Amino acid sequence: MDDQGQHIDWRLLAGDALAILGSILIGLQYHEGSTSFLSRVTYNFFAWFLAWLSVGFALGIFDFAMVNGWKRFGRLVWTMLLAAPFATLLRAAWLGQTALPIFALVMGLVTLAALLIWRLIFGTIAIKIRSDE
Repeated sequence: MDDQGQHIDWRLLAGDALAILGSILIGLQYHEGSTSFLSRVTYNFFAWFLAWLSVGFALGIFDFAMVNGWKRFGRLVWTMLLAAPFATLLRAAWLGQTALPIFALVMGLVTLAALLIWRLIFGTIAIKIRSDE
């Protein structure tokens, strides 16, 4: 339990990490780079996951109670609205490049879609398990 009384569900963290990684792998299929595929995955993943964690912990999205109900998905949208520009700035700083707003928009939307699908699946399974108990 953290200082704000949240109960961190590590399954949500792990699933979010996989959803972010999946969105990065999808994006890299459409772009070639001058560095290796592994290095491009690495700097993108760390920038996006660090931003997602930073904003997500502040907004409480890793609490298991946040997986049920449509209103709770709104918090994921707000989290991504804040995390996408932050991630884009982190990535640009790491690479010594300019942060592109279009990158934040496209990557943010693709990643948000992946996260919403993951959270919907997780929430559905969690509700089914609770109802079977």
